[in-house]
Amino acid sequence: MYRPREEQQSTLYAKNDPQWPTLSSSAMREAMSKLSFGEGDDAVNGDAFGTDGEIKLLVDKMFDSSKFHNLTKVDLLKTHRVAGEMIRDRQIGWRIPVRQALADGFALVADYHQDYQSERWVLHDALAGGYYVESLTGEHLAPFIRSLGASGKISLSDHGKDKESEARAQQWKSDERARLIQSITQGKNAFQIFSKAHGQPRTFPASDLDNLSLEQLREIDAAATELRRARGLSREEQASELRQRATEARGYEVFRPGDSTSLESDNLPEGPTSVATDRGVGSVPIAESTKQLWIDPGTNAYYTSLAIKKLFTTNPNLIRTMMRTDLAFTNRLLNAGN
Repeated sequence: MYRPREEQQSTLYAKNDPQWPTLSSSAMREAMSKLSFGEGDDAVNGDAFGTDGEIKLLVDKMFDSSKFHNLTKVDLLKTHRVAGEMIRDRQIGWRIPVRQALADGFALVADYHQDYQSERWVLHDALAGGYYVESLTGEHLAPFIRSLGASGKISLSDHGKDKESEARAQQWKSDERARLIQSITQGKNAFQIFSKAHGQPRTFPASDLDNLSLEQLREIDAAATELRRARGLSREEQASELRQRATEARGYEVFRPGDSTSLESDNLPEGPTSVATDRGVGSVPIAESTKQLWIDPGTNAYYTSLAIKKLFTTNPNLIRTMMRTDLAFTNRLLNAGN
């Protein structure tokens, strides 16, 4: 039997009806699920929006309290307009489960910045990828956050920027280490540098470089580069430089017959003599025997190696006389402590 008024009455509700809060919210949820808010990759299905309180506020704006309303035929155009304005004004945000899923997802991928726009992009891709609002979790959203971040669409968070800076610094250190080792070894499994302790070049395995700091590698690189430069010199130039390095390592210079030093003048005789002579050097003590030249007045014994080294600065005239008189014996005393 046809009963149009009863059927019509069964779908019409006033706001003062006890069932209104539950039925109107359910009807509005269903209407929202049929709509999309935003454009392009910014568009998100309406089912993702609105806490229960926000949906009730939307219901109040949608329905006049003085009329009966058919909740099975909600005006979708009006819903899209009213809800869209509320979403833009931030009167409607994400549903509680969606908020939690977004929070969990960005916590899992902390390298990227979370804001409203990035959340919209993530939800758009996730829902377009086949996920449903009701079942979204942080694990579901994390891959989309990574993908959007890797493409540069979502910017780095402060944490991500710190990690990127650290990664760049580590990469630079790695590149600098590789560059220095290549420079030192020239691609070989060993390298050479001048050893001050031995007074000559020494060969070391390239593996010795593995655990050294960048500062240590720079020092060795400078030494290896200098040795290669020195080997490009003439034999005389190489001999002069090697002797200079040996002197620096020893801490004093060993003079040889024929050497010209800052303690000698151009008119002094070459080579040692067996007898001391007075050539106008007034500060040189005159003794009955030349042996007295090498006697330390403070100890009444021969000068020690250290005492002779000090004479180079405290009494250069005496050193000059010692070398002119007997260079070999002077060197002997100099080397006595080695």
